[in-house]
Amino acid sequence: MNKKLIWISAFLFFLPIHSRALILELPPTLAPEVLSETVPFVFDPGELRAQDFSIKWSGPTLEGVEVRVGEESLEWVRVKDVFVIPRGRIIVETKNAQAGRILNYGYSQAFQKEGDLWRAEIPVVFFSGKENSVQVTLVRDGKTIMGTLGFEFQPQAKEREGQVMIDPSCSPFNVAPKDVSIKANSWIFVGCRLAYVEGDKHLTSSLEIYVIWDNVGQIIKVDGIDQAASSQNVWALRQRAYPGNVAMSADGGASKVTLTYSVAEKQHWAFLGVGVGPYSYSYFDSATAVNSYAPIMTLYGSFLFTELMRIVMFNATAFHSKFYSDLGIYLLTEQTRSFDKRLSFNLLLGLHGIVFKDGEKTVFKLGGPQGAELIFRDFLKRNHNLGLGAFIFPPIGGKAYYNVWLRWGTPSFFGELNYLAWQEAVDSHTVYSRSFGLTVGMPLARFF
Repeated sequence: MNKKLIWISAFLFFLPIHSRALILELPPTLAPEVLSETVPFVFDPGELRAQDFSIKWSGPTLEGVEVRVGEESLEWVRVKDVFVIPRGRIIVETKNAQAGRILNYGYSQAFQKEGDLWRAEIPVVFFSGKENSVQVTLVRDGKTIMGTLGFEFQPQAKEREGQVMIDPSCSPFNVAPKDVSIKANSWIFVGCRLAYVEGDKHLTSSLEIYVIWDNVGQIIKVDGIDQAASSQNVWALRQRAYPGNVAMSADGGASKVTLTYSVAEKQHWAFLGVGVGPYSYSYFDSATAVNSYAPIMTLYGSFLFTELMRIVMFNATAFHSKFYSDLGIYLLTEQTRSFDKRLSFNLLLGLHGIVFKDGEKTVFKLGGPQGAELIFRDFLKRNHNLGLGAFIFPPIGGKAYYNVWLRWGTPSFFGELNYLAWQEAVDSHTVYSRSFGLTVGMPLARFF
């Protein structure tokens, strides 16, 4: 089969025409979704324990009923991409009963006889307040009695201050707490999303900040104005680039925190970056052999189509009498995002052209190395991402191409280890080059 047809077929087969169609609708409470998550995996956002959450009767106490939180049951659950919420398991026991059932957000469980105890265990969401409750129903001496359990965050470490936890989704926008003074029996979690919207004169940003603030009721002050919760214990804020901060307070002003953030007033679809660094450099053509060192300049470009899809450009040019310049244009599509939304797997499908010297002759060749990339967000430091990727074209008909990189840094400044090797057939011989070195890169321009 024609080689070009093979590459075109592979490109069309793997090309995913999709975008992230996440509509973040806030129900009255996120608890049912938290309870329904089957296999949660979340990096622990805070230093909390199951014992920090207490259970209390709301209303009449059911005599002879003991309730407690499972000692090792605390786990964090991610829902709707930007929320991380604690859940656990409670144990309810009694000796004096003939039957019973507990109910939580539509999920029920019957008591089971275990020795001389009637026992039930059920997962719960650790949200404080009467809005989050568990109903207990027992049959005793032929009569049905009922009680309601509620939760309150009461950390055992009394000297602690309330925690403010920032989700990695906020890292690109430098969201950080400032002037924090919240009571010990409270915690805050902040998640983020950015929307591109048309402004008065240009494309601008609309930063969505979602604040979970536990154990302060359902009304807080935001920039001095009372604001009711958008969902149980959740406040949804939509911030523009200016002023770069939002102040919140609760408990009559006794608890307060300011969130600072940074987003561009004018957003752009296109990006161009530049990098330069020293490389070990080998080059072999029909007339000469080079084993030396050379500076290599790299250019990086992208044009955003959707959150999951963009066109990217990569160029590497060796500054040497035996130079080459390699330019690739690729469609980058994010295939999956896993590992608590921190690890992305991207495909890069496209082609490249390379210009090089063969003796005194300048040669241009087209090729189709295809690539993949792994991105790990917030690696070692917030808003610092680690990327590992490669373009590969195995040796076929005298042609080969390998480009492997390991990059770490921010969108504003990064370092990259890069290995680039290629081989091209020219007339009756081959031209071969190999380079390995360190590039330091930074943005050059943003436009469109």
